[in-house]
Amino acid sequence: NVMAVKTNLFSNALAIPSLGLEFQIAKGLSLDISGAYGFYNILNKTNKNMTAYFVSPELRWWFGKHPMQKGSFIGLHGNLSEYTLDWRKGVAYQSVPGKMAWSAGFTYGACACLDKKAHWGLEFVIGLGYGQYHQNVGTYENGKFQINESVAPKVNQYYGVTKLQLNLVYRFSLAGKK
Repeated sequence: NVMAVKTNLFSNALAIPSLGLEFQIAKGLSLDISGAYGFYNILNKTNKNMTAYFVSPELRWWFGKHPMQKGSFIGLHGNLSEYTLDWRKGVAYQSVPGKMAWSAGFTYGACACLDKKAHWGLEFVIGLGYGQYHQNVGTYENGKFQINESVAPKVNQYYGVTKLQLNLVYRFSLAGKK
């Protein structure tokens, strides 16, 4: 059985470090669980005007003789997240407390080896599906999110890209050497 540890280079570039684990659960079938937590969540202890985290499980069906090492796959994925974003001066967005943003969909991915022993690799994943998030609009004042009472919380629905990853992957065997 093969296991992989990975990080999403797209997420990391946005200062939201990610970590993922993938386990082979049957021949040609694997379970990938990834997540990320905003770096600014840790650094900015007094003014939490930028926070974001997510978790994303995915079940993958691999094509070819070397699942999780090279080739392509299709899968089913889900995402759960919460956030507070202060992108523009005077306007901030926050997921409604107690109502996590979520999405689900179908994925396609491809994996390539970077070394001869197939330990290191790159993996590209794109997912299409449906998402829903409840969002408050407000401002950030005195280190706290202030809801704009004149704007009701929005329930946003989304159809489109629900997952996009470029993962740096390290794989290893869970079986001992013979």
